Order: sequence, then structure tokens, then C-alpha cells
Amino acid sequence: MKKVCRSFVLLLICVFAVGCDRALNDLSREERQLITTRTYNEDYDTAFTAVMNAFHSTDYPILNIDKNAGLIVGDYKAVWGGSTLMKWTAMVKKIDDSTTKIELKPTVDKVTAGGVATEKLTVKSKNLFDKYFNEIESELL
Repeated sequence: MKKVCRSFVLLLICVFAVGCDRALNDLSREERQLITTRTYNEDYDTAFTAVMNAFHSTDYPILNIDKNAGLIVGDYKAVWGGSTLMKWTAMVKKIDDSTTKIELKPTVDKVTAGGVATEKLTVKSKNLFDKYFNEIESELL
């Protein structure tokens, strides 16, 4: 519980200190990890399966699965009225026999009359990560 509270306090400090429009790539590695990464008290196989199930339950097609490398790559899905395409990539890493770290990396592309442009994710995008991690956590129950 202390670890969760400490992470939450650090995240709040990060959000208020850097401003909501700051790009995730402009954050320090530690600040970015507070948004993109979660550690679970679950074995690797359980966590990996939960991530795969979260992809399925949110209708994100899976393009590639490499369980040995801990990699799950999703395909694009139309979101937010269809003018935006989004895909998720997940890295699942075994910490020890009962602890696993999951890192999510979304890609968001805006479709316009001129083509497709990749959108920068900002600190405001934290809700996207929270929503997806909540889906993973519901699979872990």
C-alpha cells in the first residue's frame, strides 16, 4: 500500500510540475514510467494472459505475440468517431516468480484529408493508460 501511495503522490507532483500539455516523450524516464508502467503481484503467465485478454475484451486485434520476449503488438482500431486510429503494444517482464511488470505503449494517428499524422501523447493521455490498466486488472481478478 505504501508503494501505491508513494507512486500516486509522485504522479500528482509530476502532473502539476510539468503541466498537462507536456509530451510524454519529454518527461524523464521515471515520470513517464509512472504513467506507462504498472507492477503486479502476479506470476508472468497470469499477467501475460491478462494483457492478451484485455486486448480481446477491448476489441483490439493482436498482430503479434512473442511470449518469450514478453511482447504483444496490437493492430490499429478506429476510435473517437473513426477519424483517429489507435493501437497498443504491451511489454510484459518477469521480475521474479510472483511479480510482473507491464508497460503499455499506445500509438495514436489522426486521419485527415491530407493523410495520417501521428499524434503526440501528453500527460493528459494518462486516462488512456489508466483505462487500459483497469481492463488488465479486471482480467487479473
